[in-house]
Amino acid sequence: MTQTATKVAEMIAQAKALIAKKDYTGALNLLQELSAQKLTPEQQKLVSDLQATAQKEAASSVVNQAGAEAGKAVGGLLGK
Repeated sequence: MTQTATKVAEMIAQAKALIAKKDYTGALNLLQELSAQKLTPEQQKLVSDLQATAQKEAASSVVNQAGAEAGKAVGGLLGK
């Protein structure tokens, strides 16, 4: 494995770890950096798939957080 391939593999592993920790912004930033690199078709697909996953999870997290905040607000209005 070349030095570049090793670096790309490490960055992909780091992006996966960030997604697992729910650090979607960090993962997306890292994946954006990765997409600017010269990647093999397999690496490009993996980076693209990880970006899609991170974006989907980030959007889901925002929706869930908004729902929780709305529930708190309604509970406050109802005096609960």
